[in-house]
Amino acid sequence: MRHNAKVSPHDAAFSLIEILVVITIIGLLIGLSTGAYSAWITRGEEAKTKSLIEELKVYAQTYEQETGGFPPSTLSSLGVNSTGDSSNEGIEAFVLSLYRKDLSRNLRPASESDLKNFDDDHGDKNISVFGSAALLEFVDAWDNPIIYINWRDYSETFTYLVESPDTERESIDVHALKNSMTGTYYNFDSYQIISVGPDGIFDTEDDLANFKRQE
Repeated sequence: MRHNAKVSPHDAAFSLIEILVVITIIGLLIGLSTGAYSAWITRGEEAKTKSLIEELKVYAQTYEQETGGFPPSTLSSLGVNSTGDSSNEGIEAFVLSLYRKDLSRNLRPASESDLKNFDDDHGDKNISVFGSAALLEFVDAWDNPIIYINWRDYSETFTYLVESPDTERESIDVHALKNSMTGTYYNFDSYQIISVGPDGIFDTEDDLANFKRQE
């Protein structure tokens, strides 16, 4: 004769607790793996942006060797005016300098995949090899314009448009950064190249630049 085993309330409660523990552990593992994946993505984006900054340094040095000076960070230095606002002017002047029709092809970056017209503006004339007068910017891995400032303009304030994970596109003021220990500008006789980093905020710890900051 077959007998049905009875499950006591105590056994049922214990099984429920076990299930809840397993669910909690799974949730923790998912959280940890998501955090690790996010950190891995951020490291990859930072590496890509650092590589771009190194490339821009090479372009700037090559430009200096050919022209006797580093790329300007104002459009007026190139005889160009923006038909829109003055946002992102430093990097727009940098790009326009590299792609000028009257300069060597050796100055032109091999890839244009990092170029974008972030603020959708144009110049009043086209002095570049491009088919339009669009004022383009190099953008970092987070699609924000790279900041470029020639040493001659270190005392000036520039306006840039950026986006952060927490805010929509906004206009920010940027300026050349100083060494807190010496009180002098970083790269005082050349130029500064800065990415606002993953947080999309200027002058914070996650900014990436062509100089090592003194905290």
